[in-house]
Amino acid sequence: MDPVERGVVVIRTRRTLPKAPASLATTAKRDAARLAKAAAANKLSPADFVQSVYGSKALRTALRAAQHLKCCYCEQKQRVGYSQVEHFRPKTRARRSERTEAIGYYWLAYELDNLYFSCANCNNAKRDWFPLVPNTRGLPFGFSRATHAESPMLLDPAHDDPEKELTFVQDPKTGRFRLAPKDGSARGAQTILRIALDNDDLDQLRDAHVKDHLAPVVAAHAAAKTDAERDAQRERARELAADDQEFALLARCYFRFHGLI
Repeated sequence: MDPVERGVVVIRTRRTLPKAPASLATTAKRDAARLAKAAAANKLSPADFVQSVYGSKALRTALRAAQHLKCCYCEQKQRVGYSQVEHFRPKTRARRSERTEAIGYYWLAYELDNLYFSCANCNNAKRDWFPLVPNTRGLPFGFSRATHAESPMLLDPAHDDPEKELTFVQDPKTGRFRLAPKDGSARGAQTILRIALDNDDLDQLRDAHVKDHLAPVVAAHAAAKTDAERDAQRERARELAADDQEFALLARCYFRFHGLI
């Protein structure tokens, strides 16, 4: 497999990922017929897949490095030992809505382009949710997004530009910044809902990040007495909003709101 570029949902970052471990392709080829037979009989289960292959420490380490050490969805810095491998297109079943589901993308279970480094909370929240844009069809069995178009409602960490769909806005009552769909984006709303990106624990972590790292820069900029001092704080704001930083989209929105970037 050729090297591919990776990103994270909340703020798109691009890096080159090393070639996939040989075990991915070997396992995919070996198990293709068996998985297809199970899918045809509607008997696919998580036990049909070799978790030790797509969830190996080596692969998680490579994915983590490609994603600036961050979860592909919430942008928290994560240790390898506390992480999981996320299948963007779920392998066993794909829940389209509360009432409908389809056979999962079992043929992509070992495809590097479908695998991401994720924290347990985001991975467990998303589970097998994979709604599509209304009146569109899923990938034909055996094909990938590289050869056939598909229109998921969830943002793809490496192939979408999340800043077109997601933003942080200030709550007028509390002054806190909260994740929201940008310009009413339906895809942004679905991504927040299905991956629980607005949960209380995340909000507390983001509030702490603002208090400890972002707000002091704004305060220092306001208190600066010289152009050099103001420029130094603007540079610090740009550093905290860079792709490799934790909660980078929050930082970008926060500093734009305060006119520092």
